[in-house]
Amino acid sequence: MVQVKGFAAGSDPDDLRRPRRPVAAEEAAGWMRAVIGDDWADYAYVLVHDTTVTTSMAWHLFVVFVDCATREPSLAPNDLDWNRLPRSRYGTFAKAEPDPRNVVLVDTLATTGPYADTAGLTPKMYAPYGTWDDVALDSSAATRECLPAFTALADRLVVRRRVHERFRPVSVTLVGTDITVTYRHPIDATTDRTVSIVAPTMTDIERRQTDTRHGLSGDGGSYVKTMSGWANGVTGNWRESIAYGPM
Repeated sequence: MVQVKGFAAGSDPDDLRRPRRPVAAEEAAGWMRAVIGDDWADYAYVLVHDTTVTTSMAWHLFVVFVDCATREPSLAPNDLDWNRLPRSRYGTFAKAEPDPRNVVLVDTLATTGPYADTAGLTPKMYAPYGTWDDVALDSSAATRECLPAFTALADRLVVRRRVHERFRPVSVTLVGTDITVTYRHPIDATTDRTVSIVAPTMTDIERRQTDTRHGLSGDGGSYVKTMSGWANGVTGNWRESIAYGPM
């Protein structure tokens, strides 16, 4: 996977860390092509930011998948967990427009879509970053406003190795505003354990306030701005807790 970031520098030529003015999408795409070339750029995916993302955070991020053996670009696999990609908490990835002169790729996108079919390849149950297919998910007694948090967290927990290489989720339930995760511990797998957290609503997320009850500042100590960012922060905290023993 190759990443290309594009942003405008500030008035200080030595300060390249943050953008100080917006960069047009067309300009960013042009720089991306200049850096990696048209062959790879045609296969690029671009991060489309959520509306809550501020200009100072809105880097233009392009991702290209390349075959390590042939060095040829390829479409992203259709079972890819995009949440694992950098800055995915700030939006979603979409296929960037290829050069219309790349007729083969244009026809492929029109016929089969922007992803490569992985059917017939190694089954997910054997893939190190596959998914658990038997996790019990229950939100039947949920508070409706908390469903987005439940969905965001559950989507991450069913991914193998998301929390720990031997963390085995058994069930994820949402009752009212409380999410309870039952799991098998990586070291002591003889007894199921549980961990609970209060599910935030979008109103809670938009407040952007430190609130340990919701874990809203749990994503690296910074305020989260999206439900995806909140879920990433929770799983990241649990990863640390398992590694150092509190969970």
